[in-house]
Amino acid sequence: MAMDGRQAAEAMEENPEELLQWALNHSDTEALKKMAEDARLGKEDAVRRIQDIRETMEYLSKQVPSDAEEMRQFVEILENETLDVQTKTDALEGLQFLLESIDNANDFPKLGGVEALHSMLQEDDVKVRSHAAHALGIAAANNPKFQLTMIDRRPTILRTLMEMTKMEDRALHKKGLYALSALVRNVDEVQELFYAQGGLEFLETLVDDTSKGDQIQIRALQLFSDLLAQSGKKEHISEAMHSSSVNMVCPSIELLSRADVAKIDDILRVVHSIIEKNDKRMVLDSGNRCNAGEVVGKAYEKVAADAGKLRSMEYDHELREGAEEESGVQFLDDLAAQLRELAALFSFKGREQEL
Repeated sequence: MAMDGRQAAEAMEENPEELLQWALNHSDTEALKKMAEDARLGKEDAVRRIQDIRETMEYLSKQVPSDAEEMRQFVEILENETLDVQTKTDALEGLQFLLESIDNANDFPKLGGVEALHSMLQEDDVKVRSHAAHALGIAAANNPKFQLTMIDRRPTILRTLMEMTKMEDRALHKKGLYALSALVRNVDEVQELFYAQGGLEFLETLVDDTSKGDQIQIRALQLFSDLLAQSGKKEHISEAMHSSSVNMVCPSIELLSRADVAKIDDILRVVHSIIEKNDKRMVLDSGNRCNAGEVVGKAYEKVAADAGKLRSMEYDHELREGAEEESGVQFLDDLAAQLRELAALFSFKGREQEL
């Protein structure tokens, strides 16, 4: 006799086997088989897809080289003397990108990178040398470990970079000084070597050489300012640093007379640093030899006039949003105030000497 649902529930308590038989008799076995088969196929499909993903990842890992492998390939290109200039510059550009990572930069010497870059810095082709200096500067920037490794393996590297600024091509001046600054900044051991190789005299000459252009002169001045700020505890070089500081005064003041507004701000910071770190009377004496008071006074008049023009300009509504003109005027006013103060300082010294 067939059981209904209620009877099946009662039977379950008395005889579970009878309940199972009832469930089978009242089930669609074909549907159950299909569901089981679908479940099996779904599981197999999932396993197959996971395997496909694993195989794809394994393939890609073999096809796409790691950063270290790619750097090694670039080094091999640089070491190959039969390759043309374009191939080598392309390799150096690739290195510039990879060396932005400090980890990559610190791995680079293990791959022969120091020797390869040093070799490229001495190539005849200007483009190759410029690209090599740029790559070196990127690797050395704020990276003491690389800086120390570089001078340990190639102690003449600083001299090589200094010599680059004496070449005719201005691209070499810029990139050579960039790499030199990155190597020298913030690391005492590198700075010691720089001083021993005539670094201060080199910077004095560069800042005083108008043929290099304002940009190179200002960058050299900024490097000197950084070294000056870091020289407080180096007693054995303080005298040389002091002498260089005094010699930097007039070239710095002359740069003020022709620099644009943004650069005037940079130059003023250096001049203030020189005044603060040295005997003020000696600095003012040095400035008096190049009419510093008059030169700075003219720079003040120019900046003050620019501030007045900017203040009187009529801006449309879009420019006024965000008070862009106000911030520009404030910057010029602050700059003019610094110039006025500096001009008064040098002029007072001049009047004092006349008395």
